[in-house]
Amino acid sequence: MNSHLESTNNKVKSICLRYASLEQFFHEFFKLLACLRGEHTHIMMLAKHQTVERLQEIKSYKRLLTPYAFSVVCKQYNLSCQLSPMDVDGKEFVFQGSAGEVKATLIGCSCMQFVTTGLSCKHILFTQKQHLQSLFDNTLILTR
Repeated sequence: MNSHLESTNNKVKSICLRYASLEQFFHEFFKLLACLRGEHTHIMMLAKHQTVERLQEIKSYKRLLTPYAFSVVCKQYNLSCQLSPMDVDGKEFVFQGSAGEVKATLIGCSCMQFVTTGLSCKHILFTQKQHLQSLFDNTLILTR
């Protein structure tokens, strides 16, 4: 929070003259606010666009899975958005799970969710997002 305020303060200092009149200060300040709002809107639109594309990839699982299995993958995708790894070792991510340390790569995971269901878990989906890989990988689904 403090660094965000400092960043904004530096931006204000860079465009507003030190001994400007109050009227001139507010005129320049409102220009800065408009610019910052535009940047924020642009960033949010990009993030939303990426999320929509990613959800389309998740929907590709629907044609291969039962409705229940598809709901499990969707839930795991939502959980993957909240993950943060403890460590990264090359292409392997290490997470802290409820049963201890979990290691995930693009093609597998040591978590019980993946081992028992044979479906993409939150750890694999997180790893795929970080490596900018497609979230849909039918090789990760066990044949039934």
